[in-house]
Amino acid sequence: FVFDDNMVKEFAKLLKPKTVKEGKWICRRGEKLEDFYILRGGKVSIYVQTREGKEMFYCHQIPYCFFGEDVFVNHQRGVVERKDSYQATETCELLYLSQRARNKFIKDNPGVRGPLDSLQSNIIRLLKMVPFLSNLSPTHLQRLRVGLHYRSLEAGEVLFYEGDQGRDFYIVYSGTLQITRQDLNGEEILLGELGCAECFGEIALMLSGVTRTATVRASTSALLLSVRQDIFKAFLKITQLELGHLMRERIISTFKKSNIAFFDAIPEESFKNIALKCVVQTFDSDEIIFTEGDFGDQFYFIYHGRVSVSVKGREVALLPRGAYFGEIALVVEDTPRTATCITRSKTILLSISKADFARFFENRPEALADVELKIAGKKCQIRSIIYHSEGVRLFTQFLKTQYAEESIEFWHEVRGYRKLALSLDLSLEEDVKKLYSKASSLVEKYIRQGAERQVNISNEMRQSIENEVDLGECSAVTFVDSETEIITLMSGDKLGQFKQSEEFKQLMQSVGGYKVNEKTKAKQGKKRGGSRIDIKELLSTGRGSTISKYQSSSDHELTTPKKLGESIVSLNIKPAKTMP
Repeated sequence: FVFDDNMVKEFAKLLKPKTVKEGKWICRRGEKLEDFYILRGGKVSIYVQTREGKEMFYCHQIPYCFFGEDVFVNHQRGVVERKDSYQATETCELLYLSQRARNKFIKDNPGVRGPLDSLQSNIIRLLKMVPFLSNLSPTHLQRLRVGLHYRSLEAGEVLFYEGDQGRDFYIVYSGTLQITRQDLNGEEILLGELGCAECFGEIALMLSGVTRTATVRASTSALLLSVRQDIFKAFLKITQLELGHLMRERIISTFKKSNIAFFDAIPEESFKNIALKCVVQTFDSDEIIFTEGDFGDQFYFIYHGRVSVSVKGREVALLPRGAYFGEIALVVEDTPRTATCITRSKTILLSISKADFARFFENRPEALADVELKIAGKKCQIRSIIYHSEGVRLFTQFLKTQYAEESIEFWHEVRGYRKLALSLDLSLEEDVKKLYSKASSLVEKYIRQGAERQVNISNEMRQSIENEVDLGECSAVTFVDSETEIITLMSGDKLGQFKQSEEFKQLMQSVGGYKVNEKTKAKQGKKRGGSRIDIKELLSTGRGSTISKYQSSSDHELTTPKKLGESIVSLNIKPAKTMP
């Protein structure tokens, strides 16, 4: 790709053999960069310098890796020192190109100077174009480059077959590749093509022993850059980078394309923050994610793999790649899991905790209310309703039929009072008078005994507010406790009735919450926090395995699961249409 066939033959003649015994240094950081090496046999350990200036083991390299290639980039730039150290982990057989031989080769083939100079910069450019590597610093990109392998393919040569175990991530430096998969009849189907700067196989970086889901074959001569899983993990360790942070762009893209209904209410600018807080978790096959009856506070998305759902020991669903569950735990307190979830293959899950999810909406309670209503449905709390524009309108409409609208009116007005207080400068007499006037009007309208719209708060609370206002000591927090008390009152007295009303049905239709069909409303339907699974039907089918809509293309034996650790989430299952 840089040399033609004649150049390759000439270059090979200039290489000299060299043996380095186990434990000996091949080259050390700080030494003059003179020679280029190709490892023919053995294993090499690479050591790099940390931020503190210490030398630290980075990774192993195996045949046929090479190092010292910077000599070609710097052949006209004077003396350059080596940045890393290389030690023979076991006795190594090397081929090396001396400085004298290199100078002769370049002199005899002046046309290679440009391509050689641009080779390394092109590699860095390609790494920068990989979505989950795009935010790496130049220093980190250079560090990753040290661990790269290079793989050339002839036209028609297979890189790997569907079903092979994967351990490498690939970037296409040049050439074209075809991606194919066999259908149920054994016929090969073309899924797509990959060209320069495109990448594939990132799942192998996160999950040991994962099987390839397609065959990749070169349709033209091609050069690939590859990163092994062990080297990538070493790279994360030495750079102190988090996998979730590194993959945030891919996570953002995955969530946007995943058909997760309640994500429609999340502002565009919040997706980056969600991705940064998202945790990437890996599981072997047959590991328990959580157990029926436990409590949790996380939402899960299946990035790769399959998850079995079982109720009372019987499998009722098999969730594929792209499905998600546990969203109820994001917005409803103390929701028990109604099933046990177990991985049925090597699996990667993306998870978001309830606390992190709520932080995205700290200054946008109205947006959070929309999300909560979409997810929780009839399990929603009063605050989700009254912070939602359509929710509070319909709730007020319902309260009017109960002759109890003074509570919601009071809530609106004291919120307005608090916002007014925060906007005023209470060191100014004029602003103090303005706030006092507003507080007094609220007391006369809602608080005093016999008031026009008297609300039902405790006598102690009533007396405290009256005393504060009568003494002219009102502040932004004067009505805060009464606001909380009135919300509690509405929740206890009116929320349950509202959820049975026509107004609440209108609200659910408005927000586009999860629908429950007539069949799953059956008495035997077991509620799943906004969705239902007909347990009686499932357990009477005799299949004892999966619901057809989640059925995988191949059956599998149920095995005794291995316990992973403490449980994670409450269960609510929704399949997504596709997984990018």
